[in-house]
Amino acid sequence: MKKLILSALTLGFALAALATQVPKGTDVRLAFEDDLSSKTAKIGDKVKFHVVDDVVVDGQVVIKKGTEAVGTVTDVARGRRFGVNARMKLRLDPVAAADGTMVPIAARQKGKAIGSSTDKAALASAGGALVLGPIGLGIGYFVTGKDIHVKTGDTMTTEVTANTEVKISTGR
Repeated sequence: MKKLILSALTLGFALAALATQVPKGTDVRLAFEDDLSSKTAKIGDKVKFHVVDDVVVDGQVVIKKGTEAVGTVTDVARGRRFGVNARMKLRLDPVAAADGTMVPIAARQKGKAIGSSTDKAALASAGGALVLGPIGLGIGYFVTGKDIHVKTGDTMTTEVTANTEVKISTGR
């Protein structure tokens, strides 16, 4: 009888914390806690976020809405002459899953932006050269690239970068 009770308790504890794998590529949407600008940001600056929506895998919440996340500015450059747009890169620290396991995340790359200010600078220089000759080539110098401005509450989609096992409580 003791063995049967011990077996039942062991099975109960095993069911109380099942493991679920958070697959690589799972979306995690983050919201910025503060404003951020390429004009004022410096390499090494910390950037605070929070998870916007519960992250659900197989019907189980693996990362809770509101969980804090942190990133670090690793590269920043202001917009420059000839239409060169600003750039800013962030390294994201792992985010805590519901059981405390740290889940690695990274910003999702959406591909190359098309139609930048660099195109406008090239057109201005070419148009200036046609109208004014060689002196007109300098017109592109006056086309300044765009800076990056992020407001509190703006969101970005990140993704899990490695399969991560998370223990899920079944509430038993």
